[in-house]
Amino acid sequence: MMKERKRWGIGIQKVAAVAGIFPKHVAAGVALGVCIGLFAEARAQKIERHVLAEQTTFPGHSVTDVYTPVGHARGHTFLVTPDENHHPVVIQATPSGEVRKVFLDPEHGVEDAYRAFPDPHNHFSLGVDKRGYVHITGDMHQFGSGHARHGGFPYPERYDDKKNAAMLYWRSVEPWDITAGFRFMGAKDSPYRMPGASWTYGRFARDRDGELYYSSRVRSKWAKDYRIPGSRQGAMAFGLYRYDVDSERWRAVGAAPAFPNPDNVAQAFDVLYWTHSGRADTGQSYQAYQAQVNFDVNNRMHFNASSYVEPGEVSQMSYAYSDDGGETWYRADGSRIPGLPLRGEQDEENHAHFVANSAGGSAVIGDRGGRPASSTGHSARSGWRVWNGSEWVVNTSIPGYRGYARPDGRLFFTAGWGIWLVDDLAGEDVRPRRLGGGIRSICQGGVLETGNIYGVLMNSERTKLSLVKGEFVEE
Repeated sequence: MMKERKRWGIGIQKVAAVAGIFPKHVAAGVALGVCIGLFAEARAQKIERHVLAEQTTFPGHSVTDVYTPVGHARGHTFLVTPDENHHPVVIQATPSGEVRKVFLDPEHGVEDAYRAFPDPHNHFSLGVDKRGYVHITGDMHQFGSGHARHGGFPYPERYDDKKNAAMLYWRSVEPWDITAGFRFMGAKDSPYRMPGASWTYGRFARDRDGELYYSSRVRSKWAKDYRIPGSRQGAMAFGLYRYDVDSERWRAVGAAPAFPNPDNVAQAFDVLYWTHSGRADTGQSYQAYQAQVNFDVNNRMHFNASSYVEPGEVSQMSYAYSDDGGETWYRADGSRIPGLPLRGEQDEENHAHFVANSAGGSAVIGDRGGRPASSTGHSARSGWRVWNGSEWVVNTSIPGYRGYARPDGRLFFTAGWGIWLVDDLAGEDVRPRRLGGGIRSICQGGVLETGNIYGVLMNSERTKLSLVKGEFVEE
């Protein structure tokens, strides 16, 4: 019987590769996923939570899944969060159980102490590269546009985007150890920062090879004269950046848009996704772009974005995937997208795959068979669309808003404060199993590396965060 299963699995691999459904280097993963889905018995599991560290914060601090404040790699778990005085702190839980804490600001304690603005737009994100350096961004809402801070939390001069800073970005001095502190890498003249402007909703992602990516809503251009009609149209875009550990540089994944009025463009930026439109009441400049990239067990990068393709109030969800780190892109039907940036307009040559009208927000995941699922809103009730091989279909069985891939190929979704386990996305009856939960801001790369959950819990008074590990165990 084992020979029959093995022979059938290889046959699936060949069929998938020949038919062009999946690239050859992931066809084996497709075959394995199909065989696992058909022959393996799913054992009942539960989540055991282990507190790794705790940190007090200011009353009313919120926890969201838009940002990535938790990172995990090679047994080390990290968290960045403001403390009770709004000073950003970084926490490390080592494999031996030691807990380390430092202030993020290298000049903490000076007269113009840095305090983070208490607004959900200004949360922090953290990523760990494959050599163990910790990267942190945050406290940025359209940062780099020269917007003044408000609410009594002015930036100190060293972090003022009108003077010295292009973005708020720090990197640890040493790998795998935060006790030596952090260096500020976001100065206007720094070659080590991400190339872009007007940063909002920044987040990190890590693939199965440990490659580190950063994404954010950014500017697509600066205009020379904003009095000219249409100069603000399409001003926002989605940027994706890949880190090179050898050069210690970030590179934009994408290209500069072909603007219809290039004579009025003072500076254009390389971006991954762009639509020459926006919300009507903003001169077609505003886009929410809480987009994301996510990786499945075959290391395929999945991307989706919700954007105002037409100047109205209804946004549209678009999808694409890449098997080579963002160099080439495909629609869900396997058709290659000829160039970058990806576009939301379906009459454009580089258009991504239209999924459905959406309610804003963005989340995407792929199962072990390469089958993608795209959310269409900020909550579980907005629904997910799953690609069935020929069209995007609504699947109301999928709970939650964020999806995560485990190294065994299974998925789980976060719904409110619950976690739901899913074997794969095949068929209409997904049959998720609720495993409890409460863990938020989950580290995507940590799940993909270990199969465990690394995130945070918050007390009912919203004054204390717990950095936790959630371990899947058999009941």
